[in-house]
Amino acid sequence: MKTAMIFNNKGGVGKTTNTILLSSFLNAYYEKKIALIDCDNHQWSTYSIYVKEQEKNAINNQQELSQKEKPKSDIKVFKAFSKDVPTLIEKFKASGKFDILFIDIGQRALDEVGPIIKHLDHMVVPYSRDEEEIRKAVELIKTIKKRYPEKNIKTVTFRVEKQILHKMEDIREHLKEKHDIEHYQSVILKRVRYPEQRSFITPLDYKTEEKEHDRGYISFANEFLKQLA
Repeated sequence: MKTAMIFNNKGGVGKTTNTILLSSFLNAYYEKKIALIDCDNHQWSTYSIYVKEQEKNAINNQQELSQKEKPKSDIKVFKAFSKDVPTLIEKFKASGKFDILFIDIGQRALDEVGPIIKHLDHMVVPYSRDEEEIRKAVELIKTIKKRYPEKNIKTVTFRVEKQILHKMEDIREHLKEKHDIEHYQSVILKRVRYPEQRSFITPLDYKTEEKEHDRGYISFANEFLKQLA
C-alpha cells in the first residue's frame, strides 16, 4: 500500500477537491482499492461529503441500479485525529486491503503535519495563478525538504485558465531553476465540473477528460501512479 497526500498549508487551494476527484478517478478507471483518512477535525468536510453521498445512494438505490452502465467508485473514508494517523497507516498496510491511502488534513501548520509526512510515499502540492498560493507552496516544499530530504514531493498546477498556460509554464520553469522544485507535467485547467462533480461514488467522465488529455485528470492520474510505482 502506498500513502499520499495533496497538501498546501494555504486554504482554498483545492486539497479536498483534488483528493476526492483523483481518488474516485483512480478507483473507477484504474481499479485501485482506495481508502481516505479525513483528519481535518476542524470541520471533517471530506468525511461529511462521503456520509451524505452514502445516505443519498441508499435512498436512490433503485435509480443507481438502473444506471449500471455508468462507472461507479467505491472508496472507504474514515475520520481520525492527526495524532492517530501514523498508527492507522500501519494498520491499513498490515490489512492488505488497499492499494492507495490518501490523507486529507486540511489547513494545518507544518509541525502538526510532520508526523504524517514521515509516513508518506508521495506528496502533491497544488497551486493556481495566485501569488500567495505559489509563495506558500515554495515555503512548504523548501521546509519539508530540509526536514525530510528523502520525500517525493511535486507541485501540480491547478485551476488555471487556458489563455494563461504560457505564463504558468514560465512560473514553473522559474521555480525549478531558482528553488529546485519539481512539478507535474500535467496541468489541470479551470473547469466548473471539478468543484461541482467531486464525488466518491460518481467519478469524472473519462470521455470528457479525454478531450483534453494532458490538461485534466487522465494525465494527472497517470503521472500520479508513476510517482507511486
